[in-house]
Amino acid sequence: MKSEMEICALKNKRLFYILLFSIIIFLGGLLVNAKQITPPPHFEDLDSGSSLDAIYAVGLTSVVLFLAAGLGERILKQFRLDGWTFIERTVISLPLGLAVIGYGEFFLGLIGWIQPPHQIAFLLIIALFSFKYSVKFICEAFCNLKNFKFTWQRFSFIKKMIFTTGMMALFIAMLITLTPPFDYDGLMYHLQGPHLFLEAGKIIPIPENWFTFYPAIWEMIYMLGMGLGSDIFARLIHFSTLLLLIFSTYAFGKRFLPEPGGWISAAIMVGIPIIMVWGGFAYIDIGWSLFQFLAVVLFIVWTMNGEHKFLILSGVMQGLALSSKYMALFGVGILVLCIVWQSIFGDKKINSWTLAFKNTIFFGITSIFVAFPFYLKNYIWTGNPVFPFYIPQSVINQTELELWMDYVNSFGTADKWFEYFLLPFTIYIDFKKFGTFMGSIDMPSPLFLLVLVYPLARKGITKFRYEIDFLVVLSALQFIGWALGSQQNRFLISIFPSLSIISSAMILAILERHTKLRKYRWGRACVIGIIGGLVFASLAIIMEYYVQIKPHRVILGLESKSDFLSSVLMDYDSINFINQQLTEDDKVLAPWYGKGYYCDGRCLSDISQLKWPALIESTKDLSEINKWLKNNGITHVMLSWEDIYFFVNSHDPYKIHRKAFLCLQNDYLNNCAKKIYEDESIIIFQIKSYNKNCH
Repeated sequence: MKSEMEICALKNKRLFYILLFSIIIFLGGLLVNAKQITPPPHFEDLDSGSSLDAIYAVGLTSVVLFLAAGLGERILKQFRLDGWTFIERTVISLPLGLAVIGYGEFFLGLIGWIQPPHQIAFLLIIALFSFKYSVKFICEAFCNLKNFKFTWQRFSFIKKMIFTTGMMALFIAMLITLTPPFDYDGLMYHLQGPHLFLEAGKIIPIPENWFTFYPAIWEMIYMLGMGLGSDIFARLIHFSTLLLLIFSTYAFGKRFLPEPGGWISAAIMVGIPIIMVWGGFAYIDIGWSLFQFLAVVLFIVWTMNGEHKFLILSGVMQGLALSSKYMALFGVGILVLCIVWQSIFGDKKINSWTLAFKNTIFFGITSIFVAFPFYLKNYIWTGNPVFPFYIPQSVINQTELELWMDYVNSFGTADKWFEYFLLPFTIYIDFKKFGTFMGSIDMPSPLFLLVLVYPLARKGITKFRYEIDFLVVLSALQFIGWALGSQQNRFLISIFPSLSIISSAMILAILERHTKLRKYRWGRACVIGIIGGLVFASLAIIMEYYVQIKPHRVILGLESKSDFLSSVLMDYDSINFINQQLTEDDKVLAPWYGKGYYCDGRCLSDISQLKWPALIESTKDLSEINKWLKNNGITHVMLSWEDIYFFVNSHDPYKIHRKAFLCLQNDYLNNCAKKIYEDESIIIFQIKSYNKNCH
């Protein structure tokens, strides 16, 4: 018997033909103009506005998401998630479809088929497999939107205000994504890696940019869009993962908690302004967090009903998390530990070590199979599946790698054993030490502090204690893993949805306890006020950010992309100088500076930002330094004060960066180079001589 949604989908044949015609026109247009498509950044077009770029990026992103939705639906159909809501299925199927597209692009890259005709043909093949399911997805989405009006009517005025405020914050954040990319990590490797692969015509080892050896399922999706001419596409895809993370928080908050647990959980997420900013960047952290969170909640669903299909789905999502970031390796260990515990102690009627072994194999093989291609590629290229970590290697400078490890471990405040116990508080009190960008807002939601009270309030919770127990344990273990690694707030995003659901559970438990008291009204008003206040604060901060960078000017063509980038990137004018004034034979070393995306091949990639400190650790002899510079073809040196101060003042526990900087400034540049460019942020020097004393 067909569901109401399926009947709704079958009736709408007109939509089928409209979408079919649109896909044919869009992909056909791309195929006809394939020879004119070049990968970004388009240096020859930076003097124009971004209107057409934004429109094209929205169109391309819409097509890819449309096809990914259908592809994911077709795969998810095999798991027979009967009774699951449209949103629950969507937050699983859409990331799944995107991941399949990412893997397809990865395999095309390995064989050198990443020119526009190949990528357009790839999308056409995906359309053949997924179009029917994509149309069904759109029909169900429309049906659910129609049904939402009844939910809206039940909202109180205050709830409508909070919902509208959250939507406005997300809309403004989305507008910012329509600008040319300017985020640091994107320009350093999330976009630069695909750009280098597209330049080479295939995926190849690039030791100079060794971050390209990392698992890269999201960068592969970005490479598809960039290969078809759009880097804004990457920002829109990452923003889509932000929406999916919020929707998944709502969906599983609703599944695990009574009303209005889902809405409260989602509102807490929207009330974290920094994820609005991160979501608009060409990063991969939110995509990784989405997979990791789905692996966790699907594991919990498995513990509730014992159906192995959910354990397999959890393994798939954990494998995709492993395909996004090495950090997911810790997530594998946590879930394996919990699977063993649940198999032995969860159900006393059937517990056994044999069952624990079988369940672990189910989960483990699935995870390994999904992530295997990226790790196999590294093993073939370097002999180390998790290159460059854990196993000795000779591809990159070992001193450089050790300095980089010192850098990533310099975040946070925990050095002594008791400071680890204080981390749940110091990430709020001393939050700037845990952030890399926009440190003034780089912190979790203050409502997450409610999680610390859960052990005391647990006995009073009866309806949803089982699910929250697991979320608390899994979140605590993930937090411990984070504390033992690089203590950056950005790496905590994967537990934000879980913490939002736990915080929502605590709020509901507190309100339920006082339902018969007069205090209930005041408590409810306080809850609405706090959550609403955080959402309003998120809107205010994202609006302030919008006003600061004025994205509408470049989107509407009122200013050029070059002028926009000059206003948001302190180093852009100097990069423009390098591109236009230096010869093609010149090469610029930029110590502590990692953004190579807008530099058209004249900049030596310094992905770790530590080439110079590593060189100085090896030698301080000017003749040896000159020999290294000459052998690497370095003709110029660029100093970025922003990057130098970031390392020297904030991430230099052993004073290595200070020593290297003083050597560069006082010993080398004063004797061996002359200044040819200077502005408030950047100085560029030309090397005068490679002689021993250089004068």
